[in-house]
Amino acid sequence: MSDSTITTEQKLFKPSKYQQDVFDALMEKGSDLQVNAVAGSGKTTTLLQALNRIPLDTVANSLMVAFSRTIVEDLKKKAPPGVDVRTSHSLGMATVGSYFTRIQGRKFETTVRDTKYKSLITSYWIGNYRSADEPPGDDERQMFHLVHFTRVTLTNPNDRDAVMEMALERDIELPQPERMLDALPRILAAGADVLCKEKHPGFAQPIRPDQIDYDDQIWLPFALDLSPKKFSLVMVDEAQDLNAAQLDLLLKCRADGGQMLFVGDPRQAIYAFCGADADSWQNIAAKTAARQLPLSVCYRCPTSVIELAKTIVPEIEAAPDAPAGKVEDISTEQFMRDVSSKDMVLCRVNAPLITTAFKLITDGKPARVRGREIGRSLTRIIDNIEKQCKSNGTELDFEQFLTYTQVYRDVHDSILRKKKDNEMQISNLHDQVDSLEAVYINVVSNGGTSVEDLHKKLVSLFTDEENGHILLTSIHRAKGLEAERVFLLRPDKLPHPMATTPSALQQEENLRYVAVTRALKELFIVRPEGKKAEPAAQPAALPEVTEPVLTKQIAEPIAVEATTLKEEEPVVIGTGTVAPSPSLLPAIISDDPDLERLLTLHAGYCDLQLRLMHALVTTATRTGEYRRLSDALAQSRRDMRKHMDKMREIIKKG
Repeated sequence: MSDSTITTEQKLFKPSKYQQDVFDALMEKGSDLQVNAVAGSGKTTTLLQALNRIPLDTVANSLMVAFSRTIVEDLKKKAPPGVDVRTSHSLGMATVGSYFTRIQGRKFETTVRDTKYKSLITSYWIGNYRSADEPPGDDERQMFHLVHFTRVTLTNPNDRDAVMEMALERDIELPQPERMLDALPRILAAGADVLCKEKHPGFAQPIRPDQIDYDDQIWLPFALDLSPKKFSLVMVDEAQDLNAAQLDLLLKCRADGGQMLFVGDPRQAIYAFCGADADSWQNIAAKTAARQLPLSVCYRCPTSVIELAKTIVPEIEAAPDAPAGKVEDISTEQFMRDVSSKDMVLCRVNAPLITTAFKLITDGKPARVRGREIGRSLTRIIDNIEKQCKSNGTELDFEQFLTYTQVYRDVHDSILRKKKDNEMQISNLHDQVDSLEAVYINVVSNGGTSVEDLHKKLVSLFTDEENGHILLTSIHRAKGLEAERVFLLRPDKLPHPMATTPSALQQEENLRYVAVTRALKELFIVRPEGKKAEPAAQPAALPEVTEPVLTKQIAEPIAVEATTLKEEEPVVIGTGTVAPSPSLLPAIISDDPDLERLLTLHAGYCDLQLRLMHALVTTATRTGEYRRLSDALAQSRRDMRKHMDKMREIIKKG
């Protein structure tokens, strides 16, 4: 680029030694580049400044790939003219659209339909395995996950061993392996036949043409062997989160003699649960033989935060002019008093964020939980419950809603526990149900009387916008965000107690790193109730990921911590005695080998829990009674789980 085209911004920009190495390597065009960029290192700035330093003809034929549409729209405003800025899915969609337009001789018009494969699976199951009147079984439900991960991992659906290995790695249960493995290639073949040119026997309903879903956008270019548009320079941000289908598509975009620049942070790889390749960074290196370069200076965080981050990523460096900042342990009481608008509140799980948001709103502090998708996922649980009620010939009784959520929790928990190493999926289930129960209790305590009131609350509570409220967000959803003051709730959930496998523990360690590096000035670690402060010499130290510890604990009670009731105290609801304290009951059957007796007592536990939950709603505004009943419910849940485990052992012994 000539001196006359150099912008004022470029003249003022002073690159670090690491950024200058990236610019020099890009100008040499000797090889592909892979830049390991720590949190807050200015990845986007580095990419944009790189574009200001390369020849104009290369700029005019450059592709910049970002992780989300929001980031794409922001980059379009900042990138030089001629740069094609897209998400990988947008790139795939353009490739698919161009192909079908060409073979049809007219513009391809499609419907992006998220339920496409659910419909195909249902149609195939009704055509082969069940009647239309029967509800879906476990195999049909798990098939959706198998179809999703087969596509994003580019697993050959006809290679049964490869599919089985992929399912094991992704914790996908195969309750009917032969049936599912036989159906998989047939369903994917029907899904790939977008124009419905072929016959696909076995489906109960005709296959609808011109439909694709989100995964199809990146899978169809591979499945149909399509060639995307070629570019002289392909720049990829957040490369550590690419799945196999995305990487394959992007590698095909390089023109002959072209160059690829991958920028990312392997220690911020936190999306393996939704299909991202946990080894994406290593796979890029293997497929491209890219030259490795560091980007180690963090321009976001103060030195105090950097020192804490160094315990996780030793190579991270503070900027030369970084302020000291603050890292401090605080109590929940102090947090509730000090948190204010524009602060960010983080947590590993969602349920504590929701209950905290309600408390803040009650105190007159505007608060919202980030993630409209959370609200949509909770809405899907409500829809599931309503459908189940209708299939049983009844209407949902809003006053008994916690009864339904407990049944939903127990049924899905029992399904997930059929497979080993499923702890994180179980944890996610309980977090979802805890979150929904917390919203319901808030609705009822504020006079709500219907499912419609519950839906309205879900819409108002969850947001994807930053509008000056206190922003409460899971760590997963906080990636890419920053705030002057950051509060971390429930540090005891990092690592999550149910993370037991090496890969899960690595993801937890990465989450810890993401959480720490969101703070621009101050980071506060909020201690759970009753926890002692860390020693002064080690302020705010987060739990280290050490050896995996298997835990069978189930989700915590709604909104509050569990404590133990005195054994002699009965559980009292209003003026009536429900039952002896649940803590007394284990002694009754501690060594009882009689399965029938255990089942009878288990049924009693279920009945006790349901009555306790109903009482929680009716007394939600009476703080003391609410806390007492929550404690009783928590103890009952723990005891019931012990007895369920004992029943399983007896059943196994015959």
